[in-house]
Amino acid sequence: MDSILEFIKKYDNFLIFGHEDPDADCVCSSIALSIFINSFGKTSHVYSQLPFKRIELKQFEKYCKPEVLDKDISKNSAVILTDHHRLARTAPISKAAASLPIAIIDHHATTTEPVQEGIEAVYIDSKTPSTTLIIYKLMKFSKYTPDIFIGKLIFLGLCTDTGFFRHLEEHSGETFRIAAELTELGISPNKIFYEVYGNRPVTSRVFLGITLSRIQTFFDGKLLVIHETIEDLKHFSLIDRDKDMLYQILLGTDGVKIVASFREEESNKCSVSLRTTQDIDVAKIASDFGGGGHKKASGYAVNSTIENAISTLVSYTEKLLTNTL
Repeated sequence: MDSILEFIKKYDNFLIFGHEDPDADCVCSSIALSIFINSFGKTSHVYSQLPFKRIELKQFEKYCKPEVLDKDISKNSAVILTDHHRLARTAPISKAAASLPIAIIDHHATTTEPVQEGIEAVYIDSKTPSTTLIIYKLMKFSKYTPDIFIGKLIFLGLCTDTGFFRHLEEHSGETFRIAAELTELGISPNKIFYEVYGNRPVTSRVFLGITLSRIQTFFDGKLLVIHETIEDLKHFSLIDRDKDMLYQILLGTDGVKIVASFREEESNKCSVSLRTTQDIDVAKIASDFGGGGHKKASGYAVNSTIENAISTLVSYTEKLLTNTL
């Protein structure tokens, strides 16, 4: 914490970058950090890929910029990467970041993705379940009192990264104590839950049914594969989809070890999301394909057809899953 606070005190203007295809933890931690930095009399700017694909993030688009403008970089500027620690994963303005002093605030493990040399300040805590929680700890350490808007940001990032707490394991008392503090601040878990999982159109449920009808099973059901095509994305708008609900259903299937979701982005490019509830590090799998993420939830992108991408992943996981009891 000391190194990050010294970094904030050292510079006057900050460019805050989340990662590509941002989730709630990424967006909310960036905005909360920006507000915290401004409390020091500094200026800050939050950058992200817009428009947001996730329905619960639409409300935060007005706080973010899609690109760096010349006027954003003033004298004594610096960069902070939130919710990731590799410039290669910075959404889509890493060139602007590369020439400035950089700090990192993240909660992803670095065992498969080491921090590159030359980073001035690093605060990575892989035992903390969300980057928003790290920002909250930084605020408390600095005697800064968050308002209800910041509390919502912190809670939303925490809930989405923990699957509304279902991914937490033993020794998670600190996380629940902080969640309790946020509810005392005025945050409603019920309202946050329905912002994330509610207000979905009927078409999103139709899409779930179509996707479930395409399940492919491998290795006696240990690997479940689903996919979305470009035509799906044209017919079902991005905000109509409810992938987290889909993962909940599939990960609750008897015998499943890994769920892999393939989305066709272009004719020869697709993104891949990996999920598990087992003692399998899907972040290591994603890293080997140039991606990253959490031990139980990760992803990557490949220049390939869906068919070839599925075949490659099946070959990769064969030894891992056929040796799994």
